[in-house]
Amino acid sequence: MASEIANFAICRRLADGTFDQFEPNTSEYTFVASSISIALRMMTTSKVFKCLTDIAIQYDAAQTDTWYEKLDYDEYRASELVAAFLAKVQAQFPVIAIDYQIINKDFLGYHPRGEWNHRYGEFEPRSQAVFLNGPLVSDMVRSVDSGERFRNFQFLFANTFLHEVGGHLLITYLNEGQSITPASIAGHWVYSSTPFGEAGRALESKVFGGNLEYYRSLKEDDHQAGVPHVLHANGEAFRITRKTIDDTVAYRFGFPYETVTNATKLSNMISMGRLDANMPNPATALHRNMIAQSASKGYQVRIDLGSPVCRVPFDHAIRVEAI
Repeated sequence: MASEIANFAICRRLADGTFDQFEPNTSEYTFVASSISIALRMMTTSKVFKCLTDIAIQYDAAQTDTWYEKLDYDEYRASELVAAFLAKVQAQFPVIAIDYQIINKDFLGYHPRGEWNHRYGEFEPRSQAVFLNGPLVSDMVRSVDSGERFRNFQFLFANTFLHEVGGHLLITYLNEGQSITPASIAGHWVYSSTPFGEAGRALESKVFGGNLEYYRSLKEDDHQAGVPHVLHANGEAFRITRKTIDDTVAYRFGFPYETVTNATKLSNMISMGRLDANMPNPATALHRNMIAQSASKGYQVRIDLGSPVCRVPFDHAIRVEAI
């Protein structure tokens, strides 16, 4: 990574709809910042970076007009465009809003796309947001006495950020937040027979060969992260190995993720919450403005390998300090 410093603003959505910001030395800030750091490093690996470039080219091919110079399948210019996006994201990561109104545990997070206009200035990731499932964040904080469970949550949220930022926020960058994802950018989604654009799942399909899903373990309680699987288009799910989870949160990346050889039919899996009808109310432009005002500054954090934030998955006593 060109720079070893990132800027994170992490806040929570209060019951009255307002937002307040977490300080760096808190568990919530530290643990979420750790998972962001993993995701940022993942996006700079040759495999994931190539997949991001492919998505940029796919998006460009579906457009007649763009704010940037049309790529016309030029991989070098596409890679420059993606590199510029990642540099902006690291310098001013989108505001993270931990939302305790999200109670469906299959709904890990979402990016409410905000419009921007290149005629009035450059893309500012800090004016965008990623909402996280608040109860799951609380479960992560609660899990610190169980090393494996804590690392499961670190893995879950790192991959959530890969999905939301590498997939959806990249499209916001490319289309100025003004249109939906082209239907040509889609992943394997066995829960719907209707094709639709889904950049996060498209990225997962390119990187992992399928989509990431988390299913309930009957050996654990309701505060678990779930067991991560790679779900293929034919409905077969392959459990991701324990070694892969631990290697990933230790910044030892291997793509696609290693899975067990025996597949499990989707019909035999128990959802973490898909049958729960509760879904979050999407954030409005007003919400985005409130978030930006409450967490515009953020805090600078070192993310070089060996820095405190990179040691968090195996040392939960660490608390991140701003520099």
